Amino acid sequence: KRYQNIQFNMDSEPQKDNNIIQEGDAVVLYEDINNSNIHKMTSHGYVDNRFGRFKFSEIIGKQFGSKITSKKGFMYALKPTPTLITQSLPHRTQILYNVDISVILLRLDIKPGSKVVESGTGSGSLS
Repeated sequence: KRYQNIQFNMDSEPQKDNNIIQEGDAVVLYEDINNSNIHKMTSHGYVDNRFGRFKFSEIIGKQFGSKITSKKGFMYALKPTPTLITQSLPHRTQILYNVDISVILLRLDIKPGSKVVESGTGSGSLS
């Protein structure tokens, strides 16, 4: 739900210096490998995390890649890439039920004796 109503215009025309964070830009605030979130920069916005409160008004005007510090720690303000966006979105597992599995098997024309290779890191419910 957190990201449902956020819309980012990542295809806007380049500004004079598109390496500078501007109001309305999408920015990935990267704490560490397990904690990164994407935010739309607004002058009145902020984010609270384990390092304290970071006001977006203090991030706007800095370069992408800047280290944003507080008394308790730091994070990086990164330009969104497909990889960073994927890492920033919440991940939920998807359980496949018998009805779903039946449709998958029929669409793939899998029959007794077929050789199937399945790989992944999910719940394993299809196996």
